This record gives sequence, C-alpha cells and structure tokens, in this order.
Amino acid sequence: MVDKQKHAQSERGRTDRSLDEERRKADEELARRRADLQENAESVVSHARERADEVLRLARAREDEKLGARAASSEERAELAESRLGEDALVLDERAAADVELSAERAARARALIALLALERAPRPTLTFASSAKGRTRRSSRETISSPSSATTCAASWAA
Repeated sequence: MVDKQKHAQSERGRTDRSLDEERRKADEELARRRADLQENAESVVSHARERADEVLRLARAREDEKLGARAASSEERAELAESRLGEDALVLDERAAADVELSAERAARARALIALLALERAPRPTLTFASSAKGRTRRSSRETISSPSSATTCAASWAA
C-alpha cells in the first residue's frame, strides 16, 4: 500500500512538472506572438501615419502653388500658416488620444489573458476518496459528485 502511494505521488510529481513545463512553453509562445502582433500593429500605424502626412504635405503644396499663382497677400499667407498650425496641433492631439486608447486596449487584453490563464491553471479539487464506515474507499467521480452533500462541497470548492 505504501509503495502504491509513493508511486502515485511520484507519478503526480512528474505530471505536475510536465504541466509546469508545458505552461512555461505556452507562456513563452504567447509572449512571442503578442510581441510580433504588437510590432506588426505599430508598423501598420506608423505606415498609415506616414502616408497621411505625405497626403497632407502634397495637398498643402498644391494650395501653396495656387496661392503663388494668384499672388496672395502676406495677410492671406499668415492666416493660412496659422490655420495650418491649428490643424497640425489637432492631428497631434488626435494621434495622442488614439495612442492612449490603443495602449488601454492592449492592457485590457493582457489583463484578460492573465485572468483566463489563471482560471485555467487554478488547482482543481480532488474528489477520488471519501470516508466510509469501513475506512477510506475509492469512489468514482460520478458517485462522489452524485450525492447532494458532495455536490454542494464540490461546488463550494470550485467557487472558492
């Protein structure tokens, strides 16, 4: 009997170590994939911003050509320059707000993943042995959970 218990404990230890190793590998892979996705997303955003800046630069260059062709006054040019400064500030504000929102979304996703992994990896109650008048006897999980008091105990332990 003692040998069986030692064997079961040894087997359990190997299983636990194997699960820990698999979890470590899964965590590393998730971190690698998340980093790749984040890098790709940042590249896409950066590229989109560069294209938007180029479109704006070209539009302003065309407007400057029109002003030059019709010999715009210095007042018109000053108003245009002031207007552009305001537009540039607005673009910077919008980009900063988008960056903050994106950062918050990434943090929320990371917290959700951590919570999911913690829930998935939470210890489960063991319901294989129960007391009886003749001593400890092994019962199947179905038998143990099917009794009302055991089901309540089981539900309480899972809720904890």
